[in-house]
Amino acid sequence: MNTSTENATASTIDIITSTPERIPKTIVFIDNISKVETAAEYLRAMFYLKTVISSASERYTDTPDNTFSVHDIIFTFIAHVSKYDQEVRFNKFKISSSKIRIIVVIISLGIGINILDIERIVNWKFPIRFNIYNVW
Repeated sequence: MNTSTENATASTIDIITSTPERIPKTIVFIDNISKVETAAEYLRAMFYLKTVISSASERYTDTPDNTFSVHDIIFTFIAHVSKYDQEVRFNKFKISSSKIRIIVVIISLGIGINILDIERIVNWKFPIRFNIYNVW
């Protein structure tokens, strides 16, 4: 096998066998509240589809409260959720062993939060209606 084939094969294996703990903790900032749930559902569908060929013990499901449930791995965080629910989601997400690996948010989560094990931050479009200090 050549190097590019080996890398592609390794990437495919990583996707297929990605247990929740192997998914890098990620925050996805979206510019519009109406797009948050759409983005989260898209990500859930992609995780589900990527593991369809995996064994049953490694396959993501759309059943909540299952070890590999896409609903327990990908959460949303918006201002229209009660403060209590926001705190519960945030407190669960910031635990290093959390099953929540990806959280899709608008500015309500706050840019500049201190979660030490965040590996990726994605800014989807620039939130024009906010001041520049929200992103710096």
